[in-house]
This record gives sequence, structure tokens and C-alpha cells, in this order.
Amino acid sequence: MNISGFRGVSPGSSKDAYQPDYPDEEVFDKKKGTNIKKRVVYSDGLPLPGRLKRSASHPGCTGESLLRLARLYGHYFSNPYSQTVESMVLEEGRIKSLESKSYPTKFCEVVELVSRLFEVIKGDVTKIRDICRRLPKADLHTHNTGAVYPADWMRLALLYDLLFNPHTLRFTDKKLNGLWLRAKDSLGEYSEKLTNKTTVKGVVEGADPHSSFYNSFQLCEDIADVTNWKDKNAPVFRTNHEQNVSLVEERIDVCIEESEVPSTWKKAFDNANLSDEFFESIFNTLVTEHKSVLDSKIQATKDQLAQCIHSDATTGKEVPYTDIESPVVFRYFVDISRENDFPLFCANLIFAVRLYQEIEGIIGFDIAGDESSWHAIISFQQQIKFIEYLEKSGKLEDIHIVLHTGELTVATVKDKRWFENRAIETLSIKIGTRLRRLGHLCSIERESRRTEVLNELLERDIAVELNIGTNEIILGYTKGKREYLKILKKAGIPLIPCSDDEGYTKIDLTEIYVKLILEEDFTIHDIIECLRNGIRFSCLKGEEIFQDRPVGKLSNGKTYLKNEYHLKKAFKNVHNLNWEMDEEVKNFLRSNEKAAMQVRVERDLAKIFLQFIPEQILSQIPLEVIERSLKS
Repeated sequence: MNISGFRGVSPGSSKDAYQPDYPDEEVFDKKKGTNIKKRVVYSDGLPLPGRLKRSASHPGCTGESLLRLARLYGHYFSNPYSQTVESMVLEEGRIKSLESKSYPTKFCEVVELVSRLFEVIKGDVTKIRDICRRLPKADLHTHNTGAVYPADWMRLALLYDLLFNPHTLRFTDKKLNGLWLRAKDSLGEYSEKLTNKTTVKGVVEGADPHSSFYNSFQLCEDIADVTNWKDKNAPVFRTNHEQNVSLVEERIDVCIEESEVPSTWKKAFDNANLSDEFFESIFNTLVTEHKSVLDSKIQATKDQLAQCIHSDATTGKEVPYTDIESPVVFRYFVDISRENDFPLFCANLIFAVRLYQEIEGIIGFDIAGDESSWHAIISFQQQIKFIEYLEKSGKLEDIHIVLHTGELTVATVKDKRWFENRAIETLSIKIGTRLRRLGHLCSIERESRRTEVLNELLERDIAVELNIGTNEIILGYTKGKREYLKILKKAGIPLIPCSDDEGYTKIDLTEIYVKLILEEDFTIHDIIECLRNGIRFSCLKGEEIFQDRPVGKLSNGKTYLKNEYHLKKAFKNVHNLNWEMDEEVKNFLRSNEKAAMQVRVERDLAKIFLQFIPEQILSQIPLEVIERSLKS
């Protein structure tokens, strides 16, 4: 359909309302058998010349056509997603006939309009933040301890009536010698000091924020060790729910402590030949002869996770955090510290395998910790070797693996060569396709074999978690210094914004999206792709609502899957707010939790772009500004 001119009046408005005056269109008149100039509005579909295309780069997507859509939104449709409209046929400047039709606004066209007006919208930071808060996000890299804010830790200290040492700023639930005060009596006086110690706020000028960050966790862990997970995770659930985060893949610290590792088992590592046979022996010994050590911790973890239930205030219904129907769906990775000595590292990997086998909701393990620490460097090859043994022997089953890597800056590393080869060394781990994501990867800008790393990420379909907050606060990758982000984006690596340790950095997921838009010039298309990546590269099970991805070719001749999103036929109407699913679709979603979450995200996107943005954002932009922006 085609509109060349429009003299529309908003329902309920005066006839003096804004009436754009476009040139007459030359059309063929059947009666006269010749072309005549005529002002015409057709009403057989979307009122845009040549129809808007999905991409702003397409020649059919003109500023003029978008301007008309903007005017239709702000001055003609009182309700932007589906309603009755007066479609007009204009002849000689007068309305000839009126006809009522249902007009379902197209999601892709509104996204295109917002894209073309994004520079105008970005001028109002409050509006950008409001949009980002409403976006249906997934947080695939967050730590149970680091996600909790200091105020919530202090509330827990009061709730559990803990004792507090004002000199060391440590907490305990036991009566100890020395100066220990009841938190209820003394915490208010020291709250500022505690906040400084557990957040970036306390990092003084000239200090090393990297060391301050790792030193801050002891205080939080004191409280975490004596509180149950329901109380500890409640503020994390609330924070995510308020930001419309639909999926959280949380790292949890439930590992075996040094004191819990049987000394005889640990002694077997002395001067051992680290062969697959040796690894098989120590694996079997720990899970059989020391079964009670593992079983007691597995049961304790299971009991704690079972307490994490959301109670709906409206319906009274109780839903476990891990249920796909939960407002915020949680999945858990077991945090494995690379800073531990090699026997303890192996013990915790074995424990993680057992946790995965026994507890629904635990989906894999994450190798984390300071990469420049002693054991992370000297035991690196040994750690890789043990992980590869677990893979070869089939013990990893369907476990997912994510890795912190390249969480480095020149100032923090002891050996520059380690910094420049970190990513390629990490990717040398032979674990097939189970490696889903890498966290941070800031070191890519100094990687000695950068092209090789980027090609391998694409070939193996590995996404990168953008932990903008910690990268900025702890490593110093601030605005103007995020070269790693530009490299990854230009190469086409799938990117997923994540919060990491927002309790420490005070930069939540909403603020990270704001930074990407205002500081890194992410377009609305970039943002939507990031949101979709959060589900595609999550560890949710099942198929997608999107078609199979097309295959591309790398510079080294190998192939990779392009990260594109095209809806399957059954879900083509997912953005229609009046869409009703048929039984076949419902059954598909019941058996594919990834698809179910993708539907949730796409439906939320539809509400934002078809309802919130037109009503609350576009309607407040003066038409002359819209016209000037779209013509520029």
C-alpha cells in the first residue's frame, strides 16, 4: 500500500490539528486512460510508501516514510497497537469516504522508527534509563555474594543477631574472645565504614581497586556463611524483578573447604604422574571411599535451594525460583576457584559433577578467581588437563561450562606474556561444544593471536559476557577505554550484558544497558540482539522459536553459525499483542523452556515498542524535531 499524502485528524481533536501537506502523487486513471496528479490514501494495509523494510539500511526505508509513521503515531492513532482507525480516501483535498478497519501496528516498523529517532531519544537520559529498566533482560553472569548490596548484608546481620568486631569489621554467630559487639547495638555507628569496605566507594585514590575488590568479600562471606539462601537470595530476586530481568544464571559458592578434603586423598597427588589413569583413581576414591563427605554437602545444598521460593502477593501462589513460571527464573553454576591448589581444585570439580547429578537447577560450573594469582598461573595446565579428563571419560554428561577469562589489565598481571596469551590458552581446553560463554575477555585488545581467538569464538559459537561494571570499576576499562568491546562487536561475537558483582560496583544491569547506549553508541538493533542473546546462549533446555541459523565462512576457511534471528512460522505473530497461541504452540513451549523464555522476552519487547515507547516517549517529541531528525 502507498500513501503519498495525509490530511488526518486525531480522533477527538480539532480540524486544525497538524496536517502535513505532501505533494500530489501521479496515478493512472482508468477512466481517462492517462496519469493524473492526485492526493491519495489507500487503506489496504500498512500506510507507508513501498512498505517499511526490516533494516534501516534497505533503500525502501526512507526518512519520509518514517516521518509519516511518526505522525500517524503521535497525531492519528490514540492507541498504538490494535484498534479501529478511520482510513481515508482523499480526493481534491476533501474526505470522500470513511471506513473502519482494524489496524495491527507492525513491531519491526516501530523498531525502525525508534532506531531512526534514537539520537533524539538519547538526549533524555531519564527516558533512556526508563526504557532500559523495562527491557526484558537476562543476567547470565552474577555471583550470589557479589550481587547483594551492603545495606542488605547489614539487614541480615541484624536479622540473625550476629556479633560484630568494630576493629576487623568481621561478623560471627559464635561467642569469641576479643571485642565483639551485638550488631543490633553497634552496627549503625559503623555502617558507613562497612559500606566503604565492601564497595567501590571505599577505594581511595591511588589504591588498587583490583585488590580492594577481592579483599571485600571476606566481610560478606562471614554473613553469608550463617544465613540461609532464602534470606540471602531474596534481595537478589527483588533487584532483578524490579529491572524486568527474566533469567538469572547465578554463580554459587558451595564448594568443599580445604579442611573438608580427606588428607589421605590429597596426599595421593604428591609426585603423581597426572595421567588419565591417576585422575580416574582419585575420582573414584573421592566418590566412593569419601562418599559421606560429598553426600552431606549435597544434601545441605539441596535443602538450601529448596527454600528459594517466590510467593506471589496477588495470587498467593508459591513458585520455586527454578520454575520456568517464576517471575525471575534462576539457574545455578557452581563457582570453582582457580586460586585453590590443584588437589582442592580437582575435589571441587568432582563435587560440582555430583551436584549437577543430584540437584535440579544446577546446570554446570564456572572457573573463576584472580587469573594473576599464584595457583591460577602455576597450575593452569594441570587444571586444563583434569577438565579434559572429565570430558573424555564422559563424566561431564550434559554439564555446561562457563569461564572467567581475560579479566585482566596490564596493571594487575605479574607477567605480560600471560596477559597477551590468556584467551588462546583458555580456548585450548578440549571440551567440545559445552563451553557456552566467556566472561570479561578484556585482554582481547592485547591478545597476541587476536584473529585466531575471534575465529575460534565464532567457530565454536561461544558468546562473551559483557561485565561492564566490574571491567570499569575494578580493571579501569572506563568510557573511551573499552577497546575490547569494539573489537568483539566488530568481529560479530555474540555479546550479553551482565551485572557480575553489582553489590560491589553499584552498577546494575539497567545501568549497563544505559552505558552501552550512551557511551558505546549501541543502536536499538544492537540492544535487541543483546537481549535475545541472553536467552539463546543461556543454558535453558530445548529448541528456539527462531529458525535455524544460516552458515557463514571465516577468514580461515572454516564455517560458523551467523547470529541472526528470524522467527519460525508458528511464532510469526508473537509481537501481536492480541496473539492467541494454539494448542500446538502451547505444547511446544511446555517441552522447550528456552522457547518459552524467548516468547516471554518477545512479548515484553512488543509491549515496550508498541505501547510504552509510542505513548510515553514518541508522543512527547515535537513533530518538528521528528521531521528534522528523520530528514537529517
